[in-house]
Amino acid sequence: MASDIENYRLQLIRQFERENSEAEQAIAENREKQQRAKEAIARCMVEPPAPDSCPECWYMHGKVSPLKTTDSDDEGVDVFRCSVCWFLDRRPG
Repeated sequence: MASDIENYRLQLIRQFERENSEAEQAIAENREKQQRAKEAIARCMVEPPAPDSCPECWYMHGKVSPLKTTDSDDEGVDVFRCSVCWFLDRRPG
């Protein structure tokens, strides 16, 4: 039969193994988050790859989505909208 000290030691081992496993999971998640941030920074350093593509979709998600012209009540302003995220771009006409 194991002594109280041995039981305590085994309990601590299980606790520290669990804490270590949780820390390893958090590290892995933070590495993924860091990689996504690095990729977003790189995308923000350049223009979207296609003319008239949505900057929101490109910078935030790395997706190339076309901006389409929409009707505008503002004279002298061209309005473009992304059909994916609904980003709105107003440009002098």
